[in-house]
Amino acid sequence: MKQFNKKNRKASLSKEVWSKLKRNKPAMLGVFIILLAIMVSILGANIRPDFSPDANNQIYSIDRMNPGFEVTLLKVRKNNKIEKVSFLGKLFFGGQPKSYTEIPIYGYYFQGANIIVGTCFVCVFFVRCD
Repeated sequence: MKQFNKKNRKASLSKEVWSKLKRNKPAMLGVFIILLAIMVSILGANIRPDFSPDANNQIYSIDRMNPGFEVTLLKVRKNNKIEKVSFLGKLFFGGQPKSYTEIPIYGYYFQGANIIVGTCFVCVFFVRCD
């Protein structure tokens, strides 16, 4: 009967496959590229941020304008507390909500203690500055 020791014992199938894969340089390059693609897809926007200002605000009244269109935006603070989102919350659930709403305006002027704001819509906002 044959005795088993470390010298004549065969490696497991997974160890054998891994050792063959490590010797194959193009296959290892392919494994590296696949792992890199998986990492980029999981981390997403956190590792490739968009530094253009207001790139994804989705203001529907100006969404059909031509590229290069400029507009003045009025930032109106929301009256509720915005909770700080953790890194994992941003990663899996889409980021930090804004603490303000943006409204496109075409002009404003002061009238006494008030600011008269003309929006891109028909309505006009009155903001009191007391």
